[in-house]
Amino acid sequence: MNEAVQITIDQDTATPALERITDKAALGAALAGEMDKQNQFTVSHIQQRYMSLPKDGPTSLDGLRTISNRLRASVRASRSEIAEAGVKSAMGSNVAYAEILETGGDTAPHKIVARNAKALAFNGIFRRSVNHPGSHIEGRHYVRRGIMDRLEEYGAAFTRAILRLARTGGAS
Repeated sequence: MNEAVQITIDQDTATPALERITDKAALGAALAGEMDKQNQFTVSHIQQRYMSLPKDGPTSLDGLRTISNRLRASVRASRSEIAEAGVKSAMGSNVAYAEILETGGDTAPHKIVARNAKALAFNGIFRRSVNHPGSHIEGRHYVRRGIMDRLEEYGAAFTRAILRLARTGGAS
C-alpha cells in the first residue's frame, strides 16, 4: 500500500508568509520537522483509537483487538524527507500480517501446528495440528483512518510553521 495523502494549509494565512520566505531549504526543514512531530501524534492516535479494542471483545471493522500488542507496538512513521514537490513520509508496520489487516484480502488454506504447547485447543477439543481452510479478511484501514482523522492538525501545524519561519528569519 502506497497511497499519497495531501496536506492542505490555510492558503489565506500562509500564502503571504510563503512569498516572504526566501530560504527554501529552511522551509523544507521546518515542514519536515513539523511532519515528524505530527506523525508521532498520529501513531499514538492510531494505536489508541484503532488498535486497542479489548481482546475479549468481538471482532470489529472499527479497529483491532489487542491480543499480544505485537502489531500495535510495531506501528512507526519514517523520518520525513524533503522532496522536490514537498515533504514526504510514510507510516506502517513491519509485522507480516499488518498489510492484510490494513487493506483486507484472502489467506490461503494452511496448516496450523502447535509450537510452544503440546496441543491446540478449540472448544474443548485438543489437536497437535489443524488444517485451516483459509479466510477472507475485511480491511480495517486503521493506519489510513488515523491519518485522515488528523489531516486538519497537519495543515494547521504546517501553517504555523510557515508563519513562524516568515517571522524569524526565513524571509528577506
